[in-house]
Amino acid sequence: MAVYEKQSQKRAEAVAPYLEEGETVKASFLGQTPVPPWVFFLIASYVFIFIQKYRTVVATERNVYVMENRFLSSYKYKGVAHKSALSSARIESDSTWVSFDGGPKLWVPPFGPLKRGLTEFMTYVQAAVGTHSPPPPERQ
Repeated sequence: MAVYEKQSQKRAEAVAPYLEEGETVKASFLGQTPVPPWVFFLIASYVFIFIQKYRTVVATERNVYVMENRFLSSYKYKGVAHKSALSSARIESDSTWVSFDGGPKLWVPPFGPLKRGLTEFMTYVQAAVGTHSPPPPERQ
């Protein structure tokens, strides 16, 4: 099993207690806010380390969860920061960030396993929302 798959599995196991009964993790990634990764690493990480917040984002069959991570921890959570139904969540995204229901942007680096996680997350969400869409109205 590759490193990315191990991280995804560990994330799914860590978030399981916060999910509704019967839900399973379909896609997830680790994001950060309010400072984008390239600013954090290139300018002054020692300045931003104390304001940086990490969030684990998880999509299940029914909901999207944004978990509030403990300080500098990938797999331990303070709780659910945001939860919305997958079918009604307002999701905005670009290649390196995503935002849920008008909340803050959650950033990922422009390459690597975190970027892959965001890409797989958005692919799953777009496919899942497409299956929950109502059929088009019939023409008369």
